[in-house]
Amino acid sequence: MILDHYLAATAHTDQPAVRQAMAVALALEPPHDSASYERFYRRVLDELERTARTVSTAHTTVPIGHDRCTRPAGDVRVRLAFSH
Repeated sequence: MILDHYLAATAHTDQPAVRQAMAVALALEPPHDSASYERFYRRVLDELERTARTVSTAHTTVPIGHDRCTRPAGDVRVRLAFSH
């Protein structure tokens, strides 16, 4: 990976999120040569992707019906259960 690729990949990313990902990557290995800088930038991008996946797949469950089972909050059955 070259620096231009990293900069292009993070250009439209929230800067606090990039800084957080950099802190995570630095905790694993402080870069000291070209190979470790490449690993550092890869780890930053991996952390940003992991965080994005976690946020996009996270959901809240709510109880539905008398059987006490739960469904994701975005589940259509939940919306229908509370629509009347």
